[in-house]
Amino acid sequence: MPSAYATVEELNEHLGSAPAGAQLLLDRASRDIRAGTLCAVYAVDDDGMPTDADVVAAMKAACLEQVAGRLEAGDAKGLGGQAPAGFSLGRLSIQRGNARKVTFRGRLVEQAYLVLQEAGLTGHAPHTGA
Repeated sequence: MPSAYATVEELNEHLGSAPAGAQLLLDRASRDIRAGTLCAVYAVDDDGMPTDADVVAAMKAACLEQVAGRLEAGDAKGLGGQAPAGFSLGRLSIQRGNARKVTFRGRLVEQAYLVLQEAGLTGHAPHTGA
């Protein structure tokens, strides 16, 4: 299985400090990115990692943005959940005043998706080569 597209050190640099469980967050973000680029065609090495420098850079940037976006959405474990903006109980409705708005494209946060889109790694349909 391929490893994460970014390192804990790179995440630390991107965020200003690496969160608890940083390696797990990077692994999960990389899994989200692999799912989001499932039909993209690019060269890989024996470990399944991209070899083209532009693709490597896009995957790394998307991985860092994915972790940052998940954290901003209140998903400290990288499992895909978002903190609820509020809840209702009968006639009582409670809303978080500082609810975070993070846009997703499937499992990818908007910024990660845009990085991959700019690199030409999204929007590909499955093909059989026939």
